[in-house]
Amino acid sequence: MSGVEAAAGLVLGVLPLVISAIERYDDMLRPFLSYRNFTSRAQKIYDELETERAIFCTECPLLLSTVARRDVISRMFDNPDHPSWNDRVVCQRFGDQLGASGAACASVICKIKGNLDEIGKKCEKYSAANLIPAEVSHT
Repeated sequence: MSGVEAAAGLVLGVLPLVISAIERYDDMLRPFLSYRNFTSRAQKIYDELETERAIFCTECPLLLSTVARRDVISRMFDNPDHPSWNDRVVCQRFGDQLGASGAACASVICKIKGNLDEIGKKCEKYSAANLIPAEVSHT
C-alpha cells in the first residue's frame, strides 16, 4: 500500500501546482501577447504621426505666408523665438486673418512644432536601443 500512498501523495502534491499554473497562465502569457506585435504597432503609430506632421508642416507655412514674407517663413517655423513672432505687423496680420484667435494660433504653432521635435528625439532614442525599427526615428 505504500506505493499507492506515495503515488496518491505525489498526485495530491502536484495537483495544486498544476491548478495554480493553469490559473496563472493568462497572467504570464499576457505580456508576451502584448509585445508580440510591438514593431507593427510602433510602425503604425509612426505612420500616423508622420502623416499629421506632414500636414502640419505643409499648412503652417501656408498660414504664415498670409502674414509674413516668404524669406522669413521658414526661419519663423524653425525657431519659436524668432523676432517675427512678436513683430507688430505680423501680429496685426494674424489678428486680421484669425480675429481674436490670432495670438493663440501663433502660440499653438510654436508649441506643436516643439512637441513634434521632442517626439522625434524620443523616437531616435528608441531606435538607438533597437526597440523600434530605424526608419521610425526620423521625424
